[in-house]
Amino acid sequence: MNDATPDPAMETAVKWAQLYSAACREVSNAANACLEVANRAVGARRKIAEHQNDGLPGTPIAIRNFTKYAEDAEQEFAPLHRAFAEACANARDTAASFLSAQTIHDPETILFLNVPEDAADNVAVVKEILRANYGHTPEGFIQGVQETNERLESPPESGNIYTPPPPAQSDERTCPWCAETIKAAAVICRFCNRDVQVQPNALPSN
Repeated sequence: MNDATPDPAMETAVKWAQLYSAACREVSNAANACLEVANRAVGARRKIAEHQNDGLPGTPIAIRNFTKYAEDAEQEFAPLHRAFAEACANARDTAASFLSAQTIHDPETILFLNVPEDAADNVAVVKEILRANYGHTPEGFIQGVQETNERLESPPESGNIYTPPPPAQSDERTCPWCAETIKAAAVICRFCNRDVQVQPNALPSN
């Protein structure tokens, strides 16, 4: 007889881990479908470029055939990319819900303990897919794959669950004296000539 008291928080955490793993699997499937067609389209465009200057008798026919092949692949790619983008959006939303739902249990530990090893490996890959920039064209998509591969070769960040990258720091800021936009590294405002390292409220009162 099992007298263990059910842990609702744990059950919720496991549920989110499984949902996130499934969302990542959808991203991988959609990415693979896109990549197959993108490779065909890009390969055909390369063949066109190779034939354009070879001067062989059959060149016009070859260019026409490869152009048709490339255009067909590009048309096939468009809906696949939309499905990929939707899968990525769902995975990002699921990751956010998974992380925000955890107030007691560590989500990374829950994920590690409650999904198969191959699924956990896929989650780690998808985290980098979600952070890379995948273009809407076959060429842009392949560039996204290359960016993902470069990210995977770098030392991994802590955690396998997707989190949004920190916002890029602006190289501009607002002058605390005159409210004009100045360089972030500025010491003197070029508009009011005041020391912008000193805040107005930090000055001693008379």
